[in-house]
Amino acid sequence: MSVKDDFYTYTIDSSIDVWMVKSYFNKKDPRNSGETYQINHCSIKVISKPDRCLGSVKTPCTTIVFQGNREDCELAVQGYRLHFLSAGG
Repeated sequence: MSVKDDFYTYTIDSSIDVWMVKSYFNKKDPRNSGETYQINHCSIKVISKPDRCLGSVKTPCTTIVFQGNREDCELAVQGYRLHFLSAGG
């Protein structure tokens, strides 16, 4: 593992409610700080942003930032995406 691998950053802008995202990461890291979670060598920060509005339609806006070891972060992103995967049903 090179030093460069420890500085990997990946950001997701999500339309999933922040409470759902935090609930998912709480299960992965029950000793979290409430805003930052740790999975192996990947630090995950969940940031709530103002809802997106298009006319009368509002959708949540949550930013999730994964930082740390590239392999661990990619596994954390993959797990997140798989958990919230929807087939449109």
